[in-house]
Amino acid sequence: MSPHARPLLAAFCLSLIFVSVGNVGCSHNDSFSHDSTALKSTPHRLELPRVTFGQATSGTFLLRNTTDERLVISRIGPTSCSCNRFELDFPSRKGSAAHRTFDRRGAGLTLAPNEEVQLTIFFDTARFREPISYRVGGIPVVFEDHPAMTLEWACDIYNPYLLEPRSIDLRNIGVRERATGHVGLRNHDDTLFDVILPSEVDGWALRKEAIPNEGGSAWNIYVTAPPELPLGPFQQHFSLLTDLPEAPPIQFEVRGVVVADLSLHPQRVLLRGPHDLAATHLLINKSVHSIATPTIDSSTLPPGLSAVVAVLESGFRWEIRLSYDGDPAPAQSSGEVRISTAHPEHTTMILPWTLLLP
Repeated sequence: MSPHARPLLAAFCLSLIFVSVGNVGCSHNDSFSHDSTALKSTPHRLELPRVTFGQATSGTFLLRNTTDERLVISRIGPTSCSCNRFELDFPSRKGSAAHRTFDRRGAGLTLAPNEEVQLTIFFDTARFREPISYRVGGIPVVFEDHPAMTLEWACDIYNPYLLEPRSIDLRNIGVRERATGHVGLRNHDDTLFDVILPSEVDGWALRKEAIPNEGGSAWNIYVTAPPELPLGPFQQHFSLLTDLPEAPPIQFEVRGVVVADLSLHPQRVLLRGPHDLAATHLLINKSVHSIATPTIDSSTLPPGLSAVVAVLESGFRWEIRLSYDGDPAPAQSSGEVRISTAHPEHTTMILPWTLLLP
């Protein structure tokens, strides 16, 4: 992000913070300001250490009660973002009273005259779903007898590239289909970079392809499934590097479900009368080789029930059409359609059917 744009972004975000916290009710005073005569904040505005996107950082405010009386703080917080939390350390206190941990909703406390407390804010950029380059926030401090104030913080986030999507869903794939997906990567805070790509990870083949991008580097990263996968759901994680020494790894996942080479969708037939007496099902071949059109043994079907095969994609996709136009009796019957195929591992497919008549 441009250094000229960040101050404008900070001012805009802080204005939103003050509007939102100003709507929080307080029994004695509902006004918020940057400063307070009762509580001194050092620094006035906390600049957190620069952090790489996906990692965490922290910084500390030193707060001091400047009055000669007990200072009752009705509430510190909530924080302006679910990405942060804060802790309090009391140098003058002993034992368990010397440290308090809060979630982002905040809590209250009381300070003795001239007592100091260290408020440490923890900022975790991994909580963001989308990459960002700068973040500002504020923590409201509400007093019992004094005007409220806001503790301001900001953080510069090093985000060298944009990655999308972070999860590839291959859905249903065959055991030996070798399905392929890809993610896109383009520059953000840095202009030029290269991806250090191994030839494979856990049997998954990888390759990269440079794509045109006037603003700097951009890549497509392709992943291809191993020659054979076990049946069932899978989730494969990838963590790749670039030639940028401070850049975080490129992390994404590939998920899906491995199904048999031949599969029926849906896997059961329900014919319900008197009007819904036809159904259509898909038979899909996900193997790498085409096969001849399957055939149906009609001799096993009862009178009135018919089943035919229609070709959708020769060698790979077929439509199984069932219909009933027989007598209304019996009220319920069931059976199965036997489908013969040329696949060496699935010579017969079974499609159960149920007929319901009024």
